[in-house]
Amino acid sequence: MKDSQQNIPSVHSLKESLSQAFPDFREDFLTFIIREELQNLRLHLYTKSQAPKHNEGSRLRMGGQAEDLIRKRLDLYRNYPGLIPVINGSGTVLHTGLGRAPFSRDFMSRLASQHDYLQLEYNLSDGSRGERNDHIEEMLRFLTSAPSAIAVNNNAAAVLLALTAVAEGGEVIVSRGQLVEIGGSFRIPDVMKQSGAVMVEVGSTNRTHLRDFQQAISPRTKALFLAHSSNYHIQGFTAFPALEDLVDLAHRHGLPLIYDLGSGILGSENLPLKNEYNIKQIVEQGVDIVTFSGDKLLGGPQAGILCGRTELVNKSAKHQLYRALRCDKLIISALRLTLHEYLLEKPSIQAHHYLRRSIQEMYSLAETLLRDLPPAFRDLVVQELTESESGSGTAPGDTLPSVSLRFNSDEDAHTLSGRFRSLHIIPVLGYVNKDVFRIDLRTVNESQLPLLREKIIYCLSPEEQH
Repeated sequence: MKDSQQNIPSVHSLKESLSQAFPDFREDFLTFIIREELQNLRLHLYTKSQAPKHNEGSRLRMGGQAEDLIRKRLDLYRNYPGLIPVINGSGTVLHTGLGRAPFSRDFMSRLASQHDYLQLEYNLSDGSRGERNDHIEEMLRFLTSAPSAIAVNNNAAAVLLALTAVAEGGEVIVSRGQLVEIGGSFRIPDVMKQSGAVMVEVGSTNRTHLRDFQQAISPRTKALFLAHSSNYHIQGFTAFPALEDLVDLAHRHGLPLIYDLGSGILGSENLPLKNEYNIKQIVEQGVDIVTFSGDKLLGGPQAGILCGRTELVNKSAKHQLYRALRCDKLIISALRLTLHEYLLEKPSIQAHHYLRRSIQEMYSLAETLLRDLPPAFRDLVVQELTESESGSGTAPGDTLPSVSLRFNSDEDAHTLSGRFRSLHIIPVLGYVNKDVFRIDLRTVNESQLPLLREKIIYCLSPEEQH
């Protein structure tokens, strides 16, 4: 171990070389990255069963490896000061790990125009303090039919805010079949507890009746609560009350009905999904508070929309928690641009573009991509009809017919997937199914085809497999 540590290059020697290649970076930042990478190398050597012997050759090899790794890290900082772009070949349109709803180049161009100072909370008519929610409320009221609406930083925040403002200190009745957990360990029981409300469970996992809600109502009840099963689907021997019956029950007892819709669609988008609800129809059935995400089927930035009865929405907006959860100027700008699309006769939402892609369109993408592959690679990549997921945390049970590229390499599918995923600049994310690596074309942007072709050639080249 001592000999192997002696082979590790010094910070000074690496900084001398790297400072010439990366003159724009601060010297202390270069030192920081070098030290981190050298520490990683020491940990790696410590866990190896056989450390290299101390000689000049091993020192040079180790120094070269360390410098190469550091250069790759610094290249990422230089080329991508923001998040690293990827080619999404997973087929999942609303991929949580990839930021859910994708944005088009045109959308990002319009968002970029929102620079310098912005009229976020300033009343231009009289110079008084304004309200950031005013930039989006009118559009939300029109699109949802709700009397009032506000936005916070995600749907979990909208649910927490609604429960805290409306039901803190009281009981909230919820079906056992809707005690959902979504990504990041967001659980309805935990949110209830955090809000200060006491959760009252009724019914069973697969069957809940109207009488279960009726029998649980007491003087301590503050609200009835529904949670859309946005990431699972129960089928078989099931039962659940009709929404209009729950609305009627709640209102007969002077209680609000809160519906965590999770996702949902805003209008007549004509999306090929069977298990999603229309937000406007839910509101028009009399639900008092509806919450949903901005970055799922809405197709916008991460945000949580809380809409419904004016007195309840105002109570939420005036609660101290709202200030901690409110959106900043970037989210308000992006959400306003997204909502504006829905005011047009032909909205342009990038996520909807991917969801609506026909089999013919995807076969055309495959043909375009494969046509210019060198002959040596054509037998290794085959187009094939498959199924893809609509999105993480939305439309449970909905799959869409798709076209994927199947890789017939002799190499292990997970190893090949790792090579595509580890590409230094613009990785490619595919998936492994039945020991075969695939790239689903539903979620590949047309403009990315030439780049994807280059990545395929690079990753399948024999020299890259060693």
